Amino acid sequence: MTGSRRGILTGELLVVRGVFRSGSRMDREVAYLPLSEAQGILETKGVTSAALLLKDMDEAPEAARWLQDRLGPGFSVQDLTSAMPVVKYLLDVAKEEKFVLVVLIYAIAALGVLNTAMMAVMERARELGLLYALGMGRLQVALSLVWEVGFTYLYGAVPGAALGSLLVWILTETGIPLPHLADLSKEYNLYVGNALYPVLKPSAVGFVLGLSLVITLLAAVPPLVRALRVEPARAMRL
Repeated sequence: MTGSRRGILTGELLVVRGVFRSGSRMDREVAYLPLSEAQGILETKGVTSAALLLKDMDEAPEAARWLQDRLGPGFSVQDLTSAMPVVKYLLDVAKEEKFVLVVLIYAIAALGVLNTAMMAVMERARELGLLYALGMGRLQVALSLVWEVGFTYLYGAVPGAALGSLLVWILTETGIPLPHLADLSKEYNLYVGNALYPVLKPSAVGFVLGLSLVITLLAAVPPLVRALRVEPARAMRL
């Protein structure tokens, strides 16, 4: 018993031919019957919808537009986020959570660089005063500090990005094992397996390296300002 396409309650007496188990919770809620019987109950003709599975979810909007142009106005082609707004909402929430996590990670990294550079300046205040007294220009001191911070970036970010990329490349082949993922996905008819496979994108690695360099240089500004304000006479008495 169900509702037809016109919203009228309709039903049919059928004989159960068998019971099977797929592992999904839908087993308790769904009955499978011949297409002709379903069309008779729902008062429809032909197939009303078909699902297309893509390798890359990001290609879905473009694929939907491509199919819509070729099938014409007699058909309605929608990607998952358009057909199911709740999925788009969940994806947006996941992106916001990821953004917050990334901001926290970079903030911690910036504080580490700031602390290292600031301690270097404070511990060498007497040395900086001596350099100024011997005639070294403040521009030269600034360049030396920038080089020191840049070297910190080189031996931190570059090897880290290389090792991280290697790890992700390995995981693209082996996957990240999640033993309970298969059971959970079956509950929602997804069947995604028991592992997640990341994707290594060179553009993402380049973006991370560039953003890390910008954050490193910004974190070096307060120590640099402090170093340029060192007074030779006062620093020599420390």
